[in-house]
Amino acid sequence: MRRISFIFLIIFVFACADDSLNPAGNFSGIGTGGSLASFLVTNNNLYVLSDDEMLTYNLNNESRLTFTTALKLPSHLETISPYENFLFIGSTDAVYFLERSNGDMPTLISTYEHVTACDPVVARNSVAYSTIRSTNCRGIISGVDLLDAIDISDIANPKVIYSTQVDSPYGLAVNDDFLFVCEAGGITIFNTDVVTNPILISKTKIGDGVALDIIQNDGFLIVVTTQGIFNVTYDLDGNMEILGQVTS
Repeated sequence: MRRISFIFLIIFVFACADDSLNPAGNFSGIGTGGSLASFLVTNNNLYVLSDDEMLTYNLNNESRLTFTTALKLPSHLETISPYENFLFIGSTDAVYFLERSNGDMPTLISTYEHVTACDPVVARNSVAYSTIRSTNCRGIISGVDLLDAIDISDIANPKVIYSTQVDSPYGLAVNDDFLFVCEAGGITIFNTDVVTNPILISKTKIGDGVALDIIQNDGFLIVVTTQGIFNVTYDLDGNMEILGQVTS
């Protein structure tokens, strides 16, 4: 049960609450939570997604939140993820790239549009990865489910450099070794040494539920499923081992 206390940091990790078929239910995200987080605390700012707006609050006053701005975007906002000095917002039909050098007033830089779907986003080394799930998303019974890699070296002009079909994907995480994707009910691991050609390393079922989101931390994965929360380790061959779990 090593590091098991860490899992309680992500008890409220999910968004996409409007999707009646989404088993993530009504969870909400916090801090450096998973890729399905719907709010984020970073650098003395709180960012909250509310329908088609991102609300920004300043946290410098410890006794209260100070509202600073509301940024309106042209679709329903679902997920938020930080990357360097940017924020990535996943919505019903697009990924929005925001710059936050002024943390109180983030600004929209560019937009990557896609089909109507649920789409968490993570990034590493100038590449953003997004799972685009149409199946069982907002009443769509079946559709095209994709994993996209987006070149953000010029973040004002994001370009898709890789796209592959996957099976009912949810959240994802990335580090220097691998891309981890909640897919087909379990975790799929890709090697991303060549960003234009991620290589599938392994697929692993985690418990008896459906894997929904992941937080990776120093060689460990915190995996949230419909069954509960799992503390998982992995090696460089993609082999995974459950170290501890809290199940409902």
